[in-house]
Amino acid sequence: MTTSTYTRLRRMTMKKCKFTLGFSDEIYDGYFHGTYWNGFENISVKASVFNKLKAKFPDDFTSVSMGKDGLFNLSGGYATSMVEEDTQ
Repeated sequence: MTTSTYTRLRRMTMKKCKFTLGFSDEIYDGYFHGTYWNGFENISVKASVFNKLKAKFPDDFTSVSMGKDGLFNLSGGYATSMVEEDTQ
């Protein structure tokens, strides 16, 4: 499976959403996996959003890297809170 095919299939299973992080009231765009870690939504973000997060919180996200789907996965360690889920 090519990376572009993998990316399309992976994103088809996720829903667009808007979310906050536990230490910020700012709202970000992301993709909800449909799963949870410790009660927090598992969310991935595009590079543009990830770069904003790293600029705002330079000491965080040091272990996060881009996945095969071209997204940065914030699952399993970040206190995400979904504000809005795309219903389409």
